[in-house]
Amino acid sequence: MSIAVSGKVWIDNEFHEAAVVIKEGIILDILPRSSVPLNTPLIDFEDNLILPGLVDVHVHLRDFEQSYKEDFSSGTKAAIAGGYTTLLAMPNTKPPISSIEMLQSAKERAQEKIFCDVGFHIGLNENPVNSIKALREGGFSIKLYPEDIRLLSKDEKKKKILANEEEIFFTVHCEDLERIEANKAKIENKVENHSRIRDEIAELNGVELCLKLLKSKNLHVVHLSSDLALRRLLSESEFNKKLTFEVTVHHLSLTNKKVEEFKGIAKTNPPLRSEKDILALRKALNEGKVTAIVTDHAPHSTEEKKSEEYDLVPSGFPGLETALPVLLKLVKSGEISLKETILALTLKPSKRFGIPNVGEIKLNSFANLTIVRQNERWRIKASNFFSKAKFSPFEDMEVVGKVRTVFLRGEKVFEEGNVLSSPKGKVMIKTWNL
Repeated sequence: MSIAVSGKVWIDNEFHEAAVVIKEGIILDILPRSSVPLNTPLIDFEDNLILPGLVDVHVHLRDFEQSYKEDFSSGTKAAIAGGYTTLLAMPNTKPPISSIEMLQSAKERAQEKIFCDVGFHIGLNENPVNSIKALREGGFSIKLYPEDIRLLSKDEKKKKILANEEEIFFTVHCEDLERIEANKAKIENKVENHSRIRDEIAELNGVELCLKLLKSKNLHVVHLSSDLALRRLLSESEFNKKLTFEVTVHHLSLTNKKVEEFKGIAKTNPPLRSEKDILALRKALNEGKVTAIVTDHAPHSTEEKKSEEYDLVPSGFPGLETALPVLLKLVKSGEISLKETILALTLKPSKRFGIPNVGEIKLNSFANLTIVRQNERWRIKASNFFSKAKFSPFEDMEVVGKVRTVFLRGEKVFEEGNVLSSPKGKVMIKTWNL
């Protein structure tokens, strides 16, 4: 049996009063509300926004030996509560997802637990051949961290193995560890100095090193945070169409002053930056130059985040349940473009990472829909998160826009603060011609 849902539907980059007809998990038709056949059950969301299910290509779901921080179940419940139906998980689990064996273990473990669809990035193995094999088995990219970039810059054998594979898609965290270590030697190591220790020059140097090593490659720079690095990437991407980048919700919305207020809770890599950096990132977003807005959802235990010792405070915080309302607040105040924000949360990342049938509301796509009360004001309370990480630098912030209902392939999986189903997510497998 088909069903229809109606409201203000995001179609072709605009909202239209319309109804979406769903059958067997697929969008069968899009038509005026008054044209829905009488024998088709209609759920009318009135003036609520109906968005494509959100897509986040940069999350940390932990599990395995770090299940105390988050697991596939709690992380994907947090995702659907935030309106996300598609995630790509980072490989720095413990043990890391950097081989066929670990990828298979992650798939099997996730399949029984996930409440939305999940794919996996692949880490750099001690033997890069193992990473390439795992990528061929369905990974979405090879993720390189600053440690990996430093290693490749000094290890010609490993660099050559990766260089021989022309079609590899790399996602890269660009920060210069030498610069960071030099800063640590002369700056007092405390959380309040995090943005000075991992400063803008460290990010710019990291970008330069990544471009030097991987300039000819299919390259996506993750969580760009500074005006300096942004300008360098924009100058390069003018003629390099295989180069893209993402920004996080927190780098679009929070300055480094939040670290003074929240201490280790707000510690993240790269650090929160200045107002100037935020404005530069927003400008790039509004001009359509940002490929993805991500959460970099990074759960930890509260005890870890409250440590008094700088090096013991892990970086990152949960973001899946706060992203959309924080962004809609910025839209409401005129800081960022509604159109570009929605595109960077849906269609653009799904296209860049080759995730089929998601990211837009159109015929024959998956009926992944996120329904939002766009004018509802509320305050963020981390104690209410589905994530195991019950802390946030957005704590008590008044935001606007609340996820009301989420459909995953036509099935209602979340409504009014409640997860409605057993795990219905699927593990996504990327098809490569490597």
